[in-house]
Amino acid sequence: MGARAAVMLCSHIETDNQELLGNILGIICLSYPLHKVNKTDELRDEPLKSSKLPVFFLSGTKDEMCKRNILEDALRKMKCHYKIHWLEGCDHSAKPHENYQEDMYFNAFDDIKNWCLYLLK
Repeated sequence: MGARAAVMLCSHIETDNQELLGNILGIICLSYPLHKVNKTDELRDEPLKSSKLPVFFLSGTKDEMCKRNILEDALRKMKCHYKIHWLEGCDHSAKPHENYQEDMYFNAFDDIKNWCLYLLK
């Protein structure tokens, strides 16, 4: 499921089905599409603002659909716990730049694993 769809679905579950919500501990967003390419004034941040579940974001610093400064501003408006891991030089599909370090992905996955373990406590 896409990152935006997952957040929207969980926002609806929060209001419609408390029993199901109890089984969902958090949301992992891989490359959240915060805005269309070159349309940074049309944000898709409403589901983020209404989420009560913790959200983990994995995003590339060169993502044309999620500019770093705009996402960081949107995150400050969220009411829930969130964490972000930036993939340096990666685009929306997490494709790296030419001189990337392979451990960049291992570090990202380790961060996701640790976040999941944190939620299970």
